[in-house]
Amino acid sequence: MPDTPAQTLKAAAGVVELLLATDLTLEQQHYALTLARLLACDTRASPLPDAAPETGYIDREVLAELHHYLPASGCAAILAQFRETAEQGLAELAQALAAEAPDALGRAAHSLIGTVGSVGMIRVAEEARAILTALRRDDWANAATRADALPSLYAASLTALDAIVTTFNYDPA
Repeated sequence: MPDTPAQTLKAAAGVVELLLATDLTLEQQHYALTLARLLACDTRASPLPDAAPETGYIDREVLAELHHYLPASGCAAILAQFRETAEQGLAELAQALAAEAPDALGRAAHSLIGTVGSVGMIRVAEEARAILTALRRDDWANAATRADALPSLYAASLTALDAIVTTFNYDPA
């Protein structure tokens, strides 16, 4: 076992890189890529073929897993529910921002992390996490600026999501 946290992190990154080089199932690839992102050791684009350029907004593997395990109608239903929940979360975020209510803003951002993560909206999830980080540091100005920009990032991510979903041959609406 490594002696220091830095050595442990380096060893873990090496294990993840080894995993990513082996023949894994889609689910195993998803977990390995998640670990790689957590360890910040993987800077590659999506390993799936013909990934759309919009995948900087979306973790394509999350959508591929939904498509793999569910029929088209099930995927469409999940995405419809996602849209409703995400839009409600964005409305709560806007209300908290307008009220200058840090606790409510934190709750809304936390809720959005889970919601957008369920369909792989990685950039929106990252920004929601950054809002939480700013709030933990009592940096309202930073949290408010990020929260104010989140709806446009969500819209861009939704466009990317729709573009990717069409490659799976079902209606995203």
